[in-house]
Formats: sequence, structure tokens, C-alpha cells
Amino acid sequence: MMQEGLVSSVLLLLSSCGSAGAAEKKIAGYALPTQHFDIAMLDLDQGALETTVSWNEGAEEDLKSALNVYEHGGHSKSYAHLKLKTPLKEDVTEGLEIYGHTVRGQHSASGSIYRHHFVGETQLDVLYADLGSCVVGGLPKNEHRMNNCFVEDGWIKVTEPNENNGTESYHYSYDSEKDNRNGRTLASLSVDADKRMRSSKNNEYYKVFQTFVSYYGTPTYGDEWIRAAAEGRETTFKRGNMDLSADASLATAGHAKQEAIKKGTVLLNVWMNIIREMEVALGECRVGDREASAWDKAVAFYVGSLEDPSHKKSTNGVMLYALADKWCGERHTCLKHGGSRVNQEIMDLFNSGRGLLVDGDCSKARGAMHRIEELMMVPLIQGILHTVYQQDVDGKFTNSVSRAEGASFAAAMLPLIHKCSSSDASVIYEELKLGYDKDYQPSWPRVRTALERNYACLGVTCDHIGGAWSWHDKDYFEGAEPCGGKKKKTTLTAFMSTFAILGALVMGVSICYRRRRRATKVEQVRSEHEGQFVNNNGGLVVETFEEEPRSLKIPPRSSFGSAIFGSGESNNEDTSNIIDDLGGESEFGDDNVL
Repeated sequence: MMQEGLVSSVLLLLSSCGSAGAAEKKIAGYALPTQHFDIAMLDLDQGALETTVSWNEGAEEDLKSALNVYEHGGHSKSYAHLKLKTPLKEDVTEGLEIYGHTVRGQHSASGSIYRHHFVGETQLDVLYADLGSCVVGGLPKNEHRMNNCFVEDGWIKVTEPNENNGTESYHYSYDSEKDNRNGRTLASLSVDADKRMRSSKNNEYYKVFQTFVSYYGTPTYGDEWIRAAAEGRETTFKRGNMDLSADASLATAGHAKQEAIKKGTVLLNVWMNIIREMEVALGECRVGDREASAWDKAVAFYVGSLEDPSHKKSTNGVMLYALADKWCGERHTCLKHGGSRVNQEIMDLFNSGRGLLVDGDCSKARGAMHRIEELMMVPLIQGILHTVYQQDVDGKFTNSVSRAEGASFAAAMLPLIHKCSSSDASVIYEELKLGYDKDYQPSWPRVRTALERNYACLGVTCDHIGGAWSWHDKDYFEGAEPCGGKKKKTTLTAFMSTFAILGALVMGVSICYRRRRRATKVEQVRSEHEGQFVNNNGGLVVETFEEEPRSLKIPPRSSFGSAIFGSGESNNEDTSNIIDDLGGESEFGDDNVL
């Protein structure tokens, strides 16, 4: 009921905004042009899927209903598939305006041609102009919103210049419950991946996507995972298979399937499409272009439509932004306002990256993209660690839900870890594979060690990942502290740390003073041919300047991390220091981790 109320609120807000235009809508502190809010609304499909699959604890009929939402959507890129009484008299190009009437009769409905249609065709696909105006797709009937759909039998006007005063009218009919469809669905993100995940320059897969294809052996690995879960069967991957049919003998087998579906759509399908949109943005980057349309789409996929505009913390979302905030509470990586540190860094980078693209600074924008790619792994790693700790150490969550959740997070990380270390990837897979040994519980020490060995390679830090946190004891659980046994500071350690900081400040002032004295002794003579400063011995004087402290702190990327996330279009580019030049204070202040 709560989810349904949120959906209604979003749709009501959109209807009050009218058709898409140049206006902007804030999502998590990012000014998203309303023309791309349709992408953010894919989270409404995700919410509907999660609700549907959970109705009766993963019963077969609910799995089928969830698969229908997955395949046919309901909220993003809604269009009507109209059947014309007479064939088209001429070609109709994509984007032409269409006018008709809604099912309420007296109200007008508008849209545009969804795809190019040729003369003689007897069908016409019309994209609805107003977001959320017609919501049908594969949603359960109780979630249909059809008052603003085209009337089932009526006339439409096509605004193409011709001898008939610039318009052509056609009589049509259609089934409003079957023919109101969606051009963007959770399934399409994976089903169409072979075509969509290729560079426009060389038609090769984007580098990160190629890593997944090489590991799983198919470009539709996400779709295969979700369908295998829904159908209760084994996946057919080259490596990294999970047997969801074998797990069906568990008492809560339906729960395992529903968890694999709910997590798979976001972790496998949506996650990779965020990277795809950023790659497209970089491929389209031109000096003076002043557009960052694909970059905006990446943010829409990452955040969704349900989040608080202010970017304090996730409220009701279901996409990766919400997932990062969920785990920060479990791993003690939240900021003072309750949101996650990783989300603040990612949103800072999204905002800075957009500015770089608009300015045509493509090289630095590419560096921002690579850092976002690395940071987006943080909630995936946290998810693996959390579920394994629950099963092996805590012992309270040994059912199929926790096992399927852990396996889903592992599925999203295995190709990347395999790129760093095939042996560590094998360890994690053997510990978390689902269905082959129903009585086996994963080993917390083995999984943790295998992951931590690859943090530097992946470009993440121990502080990003955090540790298993006890809110009752206000401390990390023993043996589950961040990397290497780091504990929360006691009064004594905090006292000693304060003196260490003061000592470092005194030392810094002393060093600065000595440097200044040495600098005054250097005889600065202008080189006749180079214009450089030289000392009295002819040696080059190199002066270094450190930036003022900023809230956006990003460690240098490892060379291996560059091998994983570097673009296939510029594999030799050194981006390790690009982000250091972004500059500027964080829009959200200098919050400290709680």
C-alpha cells in the first residue's frame, strides 16, 4: 500500500508538470532535465516487480506476474500500438506530433510518432507526451491508470505538412489493456544489450561490459539470471552458474527465487546501463557541444524517481542509490545526515562530471566516469560481506533468502574480481554459489579475505566498505571490523589521536617555515632560452602547490583498476590524477562519517 501511494504521488506530480520540456527536476541533489525523468520512472517498475513477486512468498503465479512486469514494464516510455482502418498515405517520421482523445472522451491526448512508419502500413506506434499519463504495460490490473490513454476507437491527427492544411487524420482502434505498451523495461536493458552496449566508434563492446560477457559467455547474462530464477532452473553461463532448481527443495524455495529476481534486475541490468549511458556521454563529448543528455540518463538510472530531491538520504527508492544508503547503516559508513558516504561521492562526481562535459573537458569527464564505476561497486561488496556474515557468524539468517541475496551480489561482482584475480573469484563463487550444496554455509573468513585482497585493484578502500556494525554496542562486531581489525576509537585512542594531529600540525608548520627560508636563499635567475627559474648552480627549482582541503576526497586509481574500468576507446589514457583537478566544494557540505 505504501508503494502504491508513492507511485500515485509521483504520477500526480508529473501530471501537474505537463509535457516534458526544458524544465528540471531535482533528484538526490542533481538537476535532471524533465525530458529524462521518464527513465527515472523505471524504478516504479522495479517497485511493482518487488511487490508482485512478494505477494504470496514467491508462489508460482506471483513469479509469473513479476516476470510480466519485468518483460513489459508499465511506467517508462509508454506508447500506444494503434491499428489503422486505412493504410498510411505517406511515410511518417519519428517525433511527429499526434493528437487524439482520451478514454474520458472530452479530454485531448497528445503524443509523438515512436518510430518511423512507411507508407502503406496499417499500424502506428504513438509515444505518450505526458509522463505517467497512461500506465498499463505488464502491470497487474489494479495498478493500471488509463484515464489519459487514447480512446479505444477514435481518430488521430498526424501533423505532417501536406496539401491537407498540414495534418492527416486516421481512424484507428486498439485494445487499451493489451496495446498500451512500454519501450523501456527492466528486461530490455539486458535483452537489447548486444546492440546497445557497443561503442559508436568501433562497434566493440564497452570495456566493463566486455568483462562481463567474457566471464559469463553471453551479453544477456542479466536476463538469463532473472529468467532462471523465475523458472526455477540452472543458469547456462560459461562460468559462475547458479542452480535455482536445486535450491527448490528448501522450505522457503519461493523466497530464494523472488530474492534472486528482485536483486538481479538492479544489480545486473540497471547497474550496467548506468555505465552504458556514461560511455555514450563520453562518446558524444565535444568542445562547445554544451550537452550532457546521456550523462543525465545515467543519473536517472542510478537514483530513480522516488528519492528525496535534496539528497540527504534515501527515503523510498529501490535503485542503486537506495541500496548504497541501506548498507551504510549496516556497515557504519553513513554520514551525519544518514545518507551514505559513497552516495555523496558519486553524486558529487555526477554533478562535476556534467559540468566537465558541458565545458567540453572530455578527458577529465572520463576520469569522473571511471571513478563512479569504481564507487558503484561499494554497495555490491558490502552486500556480499553482510549476507555472508549473517549466515556464517551471526547464524540467524541461514535460509534461502539470505543465500539468494548473497549469490545475487556475487553475480554482480564475480566478473570484476575475476579480472583482478581468477583464484579469488573462484573462492568467492565456491562459497556463494546457490543450489549445488544445500547444507553448505559460506565461510566468512574466506570470503572476506578474498575480497579484501582485491580492493586496491578494484579501486575501493577499507573505509568505503566499513565493517559489520552493532548499533546496540555502538561498535563493530568482533572480527568484522573494517580491513585488518580496525575498531571504533575509545576515549584513550581518541585522546592520543588528538595529540598526534597536533604534533603533525606543529611539524607541518616547522617544515613550511624551513622551506620558506631555503627559498629566500635561492638566487632566481631567468633562463635565457627556457624562461624557467634556476638556482645559482644551474639546477631547476621545482615549486609544488597543494590544493586547499576539499570535502570531495578521491584516492588515486590503481593501474589495474584502470585496466578494468578504462574505456575501450582510450585504453592508454592515464586518468589517475584527472579527478584531483575537479575542484570546488561539495554541494552537500563536509559531513563526517557517524
